[in-house]
Amino acid sequence: MAKVLLQINHLKTVLDSFTLRDISFTATAGDIIGIIGENGSGKTSLLKSIVGIYPLSDGNIHLDTDQIGFAFDSIPFPQKLTIKELSNVLKNLLPSWQSKTFDAYVDSFNLPRNTPLEKFSKGMKMQFSVAVTLSHKASLLLFDEITSGLDPIVRNTVLEAIKNYVITNHAAVIMTTHNLDDVIKIGTRFILLDNGKIILERSINYDDNATSLEQDFVQAVKDWGNQR
Repeated sequence: MAKVLLQINHLKTVLDSFTLRDISFTATAGDIIGIIGENGSGKTSLLKSIVGIYPLSDGNIHLDTDQIGFAFDSIPFPQKLTIKELSNVLKNLLPSWQSKTFDAYVDSFNLPRNTPLEKFSKGMKMQFSVAVTLSHKASLLLFDEITSGLDPIVRNTVLEAIKNYVITNHAAVIMTTHNLDDVIKIGTRFILLDNGKIILERSINYDDNATSLEQDFVQAVKDWGNQR
């Protein structure tokens, strides 16, 4: 039986103008869970609640690992530094840092080593964040809109890197996305959020496509609307 790495029970997070309500799900080793929903549905707020950026108002989160990696849309790295310089910084900050692994991802993503981050495009910065996240032996990885701004070839390279990492390291991934193809390509299941609440959760099947998922989404939103 796969190891449970994350257990969320009836999570509630109250923000200034938004509330996540009664969120419950688990993530086990091998899971790649896509969090889907419209802008403002609570996707990023959920990830930030999991890592403790937003305090819980109710419920609880049980983590069976202290090795967590995350990549959000805005990266907290010094923009004046190059990848080469940042690798040396991270080596001193993270006991589990793997320089050779990081170098391999940098090469795979074709990122320049001697260019300051401030000169990177949004897509390049996100690839850098993914490379960092995959290079310090994290068991639970959280990704927020990581394929936003990536061209199709780079997008596939990034998604395959994440999928292979999960398989090789018996890790789990929770990723928010607006792109259903991302979930279909590497996901094991998805969660649909609407107005801060889970309204649909199901596994990804081999015969699923964007149309079949969209049909499920539309029906779930209709059913949820009828219940409110």
